[in-house]
Amino acid sequence: MIERIKQTSGLVITVVLVAGFYVLSLAVASYATSPLNITTSVTVLSQAPTVSSVVLNSSTPITLTENTTTIVTCSGTVSSAGGYGDVSGVTSSISLFSVSNTCFAGTSPDANNCYIESTAACVTSSGSGTSMHVVCTDYIWFHADSTDASSSWSGQGWVCQIRAHTAGGDGSGTSATRTLNSLAAQNVVPLTISYGNLAPNTNASGPMSTTTVSSTGNIAINVLLKGSTMYNGINSLAPNYQHYSTSTLTNSTTLNADGVTNKLLLLGQGKPSTHPTNQTTAIGWSIDIPNAQTPGTYLGINTSTVISTF
Repeated sequence: MIERIKQTSGLVITVVLVAGFYVLSLAVASYATSPLNITTSVTVLSQAPTVSSVVLNSSTPITLTENTTTIVTCSGTVSSAGGYGDVSGVTSSISLFSVSNTCFAGTSPDANNCYIESTAACVTSSGSGTSMHVVCTDYIWFHADSTDASSSWSGQGWVCQIRAHTAGGDGSGTSATRTLNSLAAQNVVPLTISYGNLAPNTNASGPMSTTTVSSTGNIAINVLLKGSTMYNGINSLAPNYQHYSTSTLTNSTTLNADGVTNKLLLLGQGKPSTHPTNQTTAIGWSIDIPNAQTPGTYLGINTSTVISTF
């Protein structure tokens, strides 16, 4: 009986172990057939844009306006493979060719040779599909470096570059060069010379009136001064009774009527980095009154004509 119980107990134990192994096997099998979901993601950026057909100033030479700014444009086509709407910003630069690399980098703006336009200065229009037209506008000062045949930068020309940005990168395009013309110009303030009330037999000993001549162009200039006869009815005063002087002409110079021999050299415009400062020369004026000159008010016209020094 005891022997039978032992055998039976052994059987029971064996059954329990087998059943336990079976249950464990089911648990392992159940775990292996229940995968975890791992979420994946990737953002595909727009391709870097391309910029083409870049044109400076509508492919014409740049002609400045004396003593102020002139509107100059840089236009082109910006394209993005994902659609032109992917373009998030457009900027531009206009510069003298020799400084174009640093100007396009946006690190060296200069009112004489490098103009950098922000996104606000660039207007997009005519978008269709992957491309859009862009026009960037800047205001070039009258003293910007000229590049025509008579200038110090002859043959260089000016260029512009348009840069466009998408999330995928930047793209740029550069125009062909265009000539920026020389500008010989002046301004005279005031436009009146008053010698006051003088007695006959007066010999001028110093300036009686002063005018200021300013260079308002981008090259060095000569100013040709010419006098006219001053009249009071039939009475007259010849132009050579008038004299002028400057800081470089310490002795007064007789004013002639031929407008050839009276040359006053002015320096060209300087190189300011921001707002321009005109180059100026003060001219002192005086007059002699001959003995027994008929009394009265005499009126005449002096002219100041500017020519380039080249």
